[in-house]
Amino acid sequence: MPRVRPRLRLALVLLGLAALAAVVVIGLRHWPRSSSKPARRAAAPAPGPVSEPQLREALAPVPDMPLAAEHTDVLMLMVCTFRRDRLQPYGQERPTSPFLQLLSEHGVLFEHAIVQSSWTKPSMGSLLTGRWTGVLQLDDPGDRGHTNRALAPGFYTAAEALKAGGYRTLGASANPNVSSTFGFDQGFDLHHEPEHLWRDSDEASPTGDQLIEQLLADLDDTPAHQRVYLQALFVDTHAPRRPSRQAIRAVKVEGVETTQRVLQYDASLLTLDAHLARMLLEVQARRPNLLVAVVGDHGEGLKLPEHHGKGHGNHLYTTTTQVPLLWWHPALPEQGRSIDGLTMGVDLLPTLLDLLHLPAPTPLDGDSQAPAILGETGRASHELAFTETLFRKSSKTAVIGQGYHLVRDHKAGPKRERIDEALYDLDEALQQTDLSGNHPRVLELLGAELDAWEAEVRHARDSSGDPIEGAPSEATLQQLRTLGYIE
Repeated sequence: MPRVRPRLRLALVLLGLAALAAVVVIGLRHWPRSSSKPARRAAAPAPGPVSEPQLREALAPVPDMPLAAEHTDVLMLMVCTFRRDRLQPYGQERPTSPFLQLLSEHGVLFEHAIVQSSWTKPSMGSLLTGRWTGVLQLDDPGDRGHTNRALAPGFYTAAEALKAGGYRTLGASANPNVSSTFGFDQGFDLHHEPEHLWRDSDEASPTGDQLIEQLLADLDDTPAHQRVYLQALFVDTHAPRRPSRQAIRAVKVEGVETTQRVLQYDASLLTLDAHLARMLLEVQARRPNLLVAVVGDHGEGLKLPEHHGKGHGNHLYTTTTQVPLLWWHPALPEQGRSIDGLTMGVDLLPTLLDLLHLPAPTPLDGDSQAPAILGETGRASHELAFTETLFRKSSKTAVIGQGYHLVRDHKAGPKRERIDEALYDLDEALQQTDLSGNHPRVLELLGAELDAWEAEVRHARDSSGDPIEGAPSEATLQQLRTLGYIE
């Protein structure tokens, strides 16, 4: 047998390794992906520049413009996973939200808006119906670890109320929890729900641009004399996040250390902020008599601090339950006001209807905050705010008031239910110090208020009938897995 030279032998070995690597790569490309692990999202497009002069012109006051259902169009901008303290209007130094900063300077900002749950479906239910989440029965995961609960037709939504008031109702949602599958299309003439937001790794992430294009097309098909209600739910800030490198560079501050998780969230906020700016400019150019509300469904833990977790749903710290809330209309008095005191998610619907002079349905669990928006008072109306979550294995309720935040953890044990309570000072923004042993009287008083509220919700829930179930498709379930709602 002829002898193979060393150099030739080496070349043959390298050629064989290259061929093997090619086979492996080709095989991996065609290997079926596991359905339990979602494909990685493509990076979100870089946000377009916010034109400050154009925005200031659009937001300029027009004191004599009427604010009423006969004359005023409505733009409801709702954001999933909207952490308050990461926004410039609420004190954030990073340039995460230049548009919202401008909006706060021309509108009305609520300092302490508390939503009724720390995850999307129940919180959005309360925002849009004015009812407690426990009454809606949207947030009980049961034995499955997730819920198919749907909004019952008997609960009256904002879209239904405005449709009854003569509006054409147009909606778009990028979160599958807020869809026709779960009853959230009630009252809409058109409601857009993209079906394949999370399907392919090379498909662009679900950005605000998709919602904007859909709603603008519907708006352009609407006669100019017809009042419109536009409701959009954005998910640009929801995990998994892949903001552009441009957005990441834009929010970096020299000398300020942070984690990659927080940096990506802040960059996603900047992307979202540009979408919100574009949406307002586009709609206001078509409909100058425009009432705008911006609100979050919940916040995000971001492991900032560590014990708040990286996401939402399991906890009731203010990082996940206190959200941004801003209102704007050209005729609002004294632009740039901040409203102290407590408002809640259940106040959104009665406030909107009051501003438009439309009748409110009964019963409602919230109050109108229109007097504060119209400059008749400088404080929101509530002395106490309540919130709760049933998410996976978490069962918690909370009350905020008297400068404190009491969180009650209903921990189910093998033989009995165990209840743990923690008390936090509202001035401690990141809530790291449990003061329950230091203020027994405060703990007693707030505990009694929470007892009464829990009993009220149980009674109302028992009177509202049996919950109903949606029937999500496999595509919807896959979207929910990718968003982290199903493990």
